Amino acid sequence: MMNRVTISVLFLLTLSVNLPAQSFTSPDTVKICAIRVEFQSDENDLTTGNGKFMIDTVTTDPYAIDPAPHNKLYFQDQIRAASNYFYKVSQGRVILDGDVFPSSENGAYQLNNPMGYYNPNTTDDEINLGISQLFADAVTAADKDNQIHFADYDLVVVFHAGVGRDIALDFDPTPQDLSSLFITHEFLKNSFGADYAGIPADDGHVTQGILLPETENQEGEMIALTGIFASNIGTYLGLYDLFSPSKQRSGVGRFDLMDVGLLNLNGLIPSPPGAFSRMLLGWDEPELVEQPENQIQVANLNMANPSASTLIKIPINDDEYYLIEHRGDADIDMDSLYVDLLEGRTEYPSYMELLKTYFADQIQIGESGVLLSVPDYDWGLPGAGILIWHIDERIIREKGPENKLNDDPKNRAVDIEEADGSQDI
Repeated sequence: MMNRVTISVLFLLTLSVNLPAQSFTSPDTVKICAIRVEFQSDENDLTTGNGKFMIDTVTTDPYAIDPAPHNKLYFQDQIRAASNYFYKVSQGRVILDGDVFPSSENGAYQLNNPMGYYNPNTTDDEINLGISQLFADAVTAADKDNQIHFADYDLVVVFHAGVGRDIALDFDPTPQDLSSLFITHEFLKNSFGADYAGIPADDGHVTQGILLPETENQEGEMIALTGIFASNIGTYLGLYDLFSPSKQRSGVGRFDLMDVGLLNLNGLIPSPPGAFSRMLLGWDEPELVEQPENQIQVANLNMANPSASTLIKIPINDDEYYLIEHRGDADIDMDSLYVDLLEGRTEYPSYMELLKTYFADQIQIGESGVLLSVPDYDWGLPGAGILIWHIDERIIREKGPENKLNDDPKNRAVDIEEADGSQDI
């Protein structure tokens, strides 16, 4: 049997300080303007691809993740997948809608530089400047299209040709690929100057947005774009990152979108935001328990009509408290199903094959081949049951402005209590 490649997130989205942008306490619609950009063709071995979208390639593998061609329909389905995810995990509180430009099926705005120009792979400051320049060049190129009016949208998403430098697969043969991240106005000002008003457009300035590749598939590993996309939208909505950027370590594992949970089932089924993240956005109102109780009821997060609260808050002192939630589906064990599917094989199946084999009548797949929705986004968790989160508001006050809540593994602001007492996450 072949050795499985271990996939981990490169926490490169911390090239900037991604401060939470806003919070939603009531249902809201986020209108996305998605623009497709290509680079000048080149044969740079340090980047993936030739700078152009995969529109002439047709993926024939019926179990492929994010198959080609990567045309307008494909990117529309990527937005639909993110929209279905947020509608489900927010219980209808967040609605995403969006348009893809150019309007032609295989169109793209042409940049004047090759991909490697925007990532010199040198210092952080120079890499950040390259990313800022790419975002600015993309918006400027798209603004020449009379069909686009940026003022009509809440969020700009730049999809660029090639693969993102977001997933660590041992040795990286293409270090000049581009990292995916939520670009803030502060990030742009750090690159272009403190007085930078934003990227000029016909109807104002664009001051923030998301940078994403056409695919995360690389080196024989298939990784859905959905998780990376959703995580960056989470930053836009106001969520904190919950990993340690300086230690390059996970903080809360697979249990939250804002950590490695974005890669659950290779990004096909990203984790819902955890208890703290949902409370932060006003998606879940905790029941406060301040006195000893013989029994506390907590309903499963995905229960249609819960008869009890889905979140319990137990104060410890003025700054610290526990959050208790019930997560996962006890009737579905994806890891066990994967082992069953693997039996007798010499090559590992994709998670798309797993879903199509066991849940074909429960999942939705778009015409492009993109997985659009699943009944339960907790399917990617390693089990089902009670999660107890320890929250420290003092650390949030200190580390929140830098978006480094869990930077110190020994003093996390948002921590999962592990039953064996060992900090294994």
